[in-house]
Amino acid sequence: MTGRRRIVALALIALAAAGVAGLFRATGWLHRTELAAVDARFALRSAPAAPRDVVIVGIDDKTLGDKPNAFLPLDRHRDAKVIRRLKAAGAKVIAYDVEFLDQTTQSADNAVIRAVRNAAPNVVLGTADVSRDGKAGTFGGGGLAYSKATPAANEFPNDSDGRIRRMTPAYNGLRSFALAAPAKAGHPVAARPDAWVDFPARTPELSFADVERGRVDPAAVRG
Repeated sequence: MTGRRRIVALALIALAAAGVAGLFRATGWLHRTELAAVDARFALRSAPAAPRDVVIVGIDDKTLGDKPNAFLPLDRHRDAKVIRRLKAAGAKVIAYDVEFLDQTTQSADNAVIRAVRNAAPNVVLGTADVSRDGKAGTFGGGGLAYSKATPAANEFPNDSDGRIRRMTPAYNGLRSFALAAPAKAGHPVAARPDAWVDFPARTPELSFADVERGRVDPAAVRG
């Protein structure tokens, strides 16, 4: 092959490589492949043990069917009652991932604020309403200060396929809910930016309705 033909051939190869690279970038193929590889690695490994000191109180079908015409968000009197039950049972930390933003009724709003204040300082309230300067909109801001709760951000970035695989330590400067809760319990955890979420084995769960009605052994949530 002459020198000129060699140069032309190399130029064509370079153009083809650039075209393929541009196609990969445009379609996100390489990124999707990376995400699939991450999913596969997590699926192949043995699942970590379920935490012994964490219990989820879930708003399940029983919770919604336990009251006539129940819907989300729940009547805040119900939230207040569950918070009081958890405090009375001796829960070390109550990490409550329910938004309290808009006003409902004065009676219900005051009930949940008082319940949170009475359980303070061991309450962490999750919110996605975080201002650019890191202020949470929970209870309108002023009510949050009165409640003495610790606000925390529950925003998680979505990957390009819409799934959540990563977490950030803070959102607009407000500490992540996933980090604020263990820190409140005396077990601070460090996380680098965009850390992979390491989902544990199935965490023990209780029905919100059962806790509300006092049908749960206090030892199940005692810290």
